Amino acid sequence: MKRHSYSEEEEILIIDLYIKLGGKKLTESNPHIINLCTLLNYYGYDCTISGILAKMSNLQSVDPKYIKNGKVGWSNISANLETLWNGYVKNNFANLEEDVVKSWKTVYSHKKQ
Repeated sequence: MKRHSYSEEEEILIIDLYIKLGGKKLTESNPHIINLCTLLNYYGYDCTISGILAKMSNLQSVDPKYIKNGKVGWSNISANLETLWNGYVKNNFANLEEDVVKSWKTVYSHKKQ
């Protein structure tokens, strides 16, 4: 099976949902994760719930709040996701909401292939 390469807009939306969930309740039955995956797939992206969960588990490995509690996440974070995350952490997530709006606009205009 070919591994899905996530776009920047997908990763921004995953970061946003991760923050909203507080880095917790990362399960395949979480309705918010299911909804994100369903919407992305509807607009022609090729993601899976397990792929989103993997991205979120990788975010835990660089999340200061998660690490502070003595926990560790997965250590296979992509360079792109880590760069995005570090940029948001550096400015205290000030631009995240604006980037989420832009990302949804990109998703909604994405053509199914």
